[in-house]
Amino acid sequence: MKTPIAKAVKASFENGLFALWPFFERNTDEPLPRECRLYRWAASPVTFFVTLQTHRRDDSFTIEIGWSLDGVSPLLFLARAPVPEGAQAYKGYRFRLVRLWEDSDKWWEVQDPSAASAAVNDAVGHLRSHGEPYLRDVAQQLGVAFGSA
Repeated sequence: MKTPIAKAVKASFENGLFALWPFFERNTDEPLPRECRLYRWAASPVTFFVTLQTHRRDDSFTIEIGWSLDGVSPLLFLARAPVPEGAQAYKGYRFRLVRLWEDSDKWWEVQDPSAASAAVNDAVGHLRSHGEPYLRDVAQQLGVAFGSA
């Protein structure tokens, strides 16, 4: 992704994520590729994660969600979203947000920096409509109220 577009996407995504879920924070403790930004919310015994990943070559981005029981961003990447009822069976895992509503590998395209907010708003809308109910179900399975301190 071209640098000016990447900067616009990252700034817009962070603003949108924090407006949706103000209890999340950016996690800079873990080494990540420069194309990724990791956000987290810890609610013992589980930590929830959202990862923004910009494409290395194309002007596009995708979002992953996940959780772990050890507080570390999960390395296990699943092609499909596991059922929330199985949350305790995993130490942690992550998957592409799009897997909650279709069987594809969606990347939001951004043609120029001025188009970043529209693409990000669409992605954050999917976090709200698909990601939040799913993560609430996972939290419930693990005895946590999603978004509570």
